[in-house]
Formats: sequence, C-alpha cells, structure tokens
Amino acid sequence: MSLTVAPLTATVMGSLSPQLSGTASGVNNAVTRIASVFATAIFGALAVLLFAGSVNRQLDQIKLSDMKKDAIVAETVNLGNAHPPADLRADAVSTVKAMYKEGFVSAYRKILLISAILGWLSGLIAWWMIPLKQRLRPH
Repeated sequence: MSLTVAPLTATVMGSLSPQLSGTASGVNNAVTRIASVFATAIFGALAVLLFAGSVNRQLDQIKLSDMKKDAIVAETVNLGNAHPPADLRADAVSTVKAMYKEGFVSAYRKILLISAILGWLSGLIAWWMIPLKQRLRPH
C-alpha cells in the first residue's frame, strides 16, 4: 500500500482546483481511515473463518468425541493463541497443536493472497480510470 497511496493521493489532489483541496484532503483521509477499519474487521473475521474451517476439516482424521471436537474448533477464535483443551490425551494434544499451526498458516496465506489480488486489481482499476494525460502530467 505504501507504494500506491502517495502517488494516488498526489493524483487525486492534483486533479482538483486549489479551492477544493481542503475538502478533497479531508474526504481522502476519512475514506482511508474508514477503509482501514473495515479491512481489519473483514480480514480478521475471514481469518477466523478460514482457520476454523481448516481445523474442522482436519478433525475428521482423529477419533475424539463431538464435545472435544467442538472445544477444539471453539479455540480457533484465538487464532495464533489457540490451545488444545486441557483434558485431551497427550498424543491428541500434539496432533491438535500441529493442526492449529497448519490451519493458522494456511488461513493467513489465503488472506495475504486475497490482499495481493485486491491490491493488484486496485492498481489496475486506477490505471484504467485515471486518464493517461493526468497520469503523465508532472506534479
């Protein structure tokens, strides 16, 4: 984002008349802050969903009661701080820890991939929507 925010802000601010620059700057800053909050909330919730889904799929490989499986999946809301329930067998604890680690890494890999794709698409949309004359004009 640091590679695109400054040039995009300069392009937006350079396309306006000086009397609108204060308003445009305020709107730009407000939208940036709101988008940051929404992105954090949405990607955080998506990370929990992806992590829980990964752990849930892997739970079919081990024999545990439904209650213990539910307790294992319930811990996924803690993401990287998820701990196996205290009443698990020792062999199941190591398996669940490995599932947590693999699921956490997998979830964040997907989140980063989604972020990269959205960043690339945003750049492509900006390139398409900002007229060529404006992109080439010195600021």
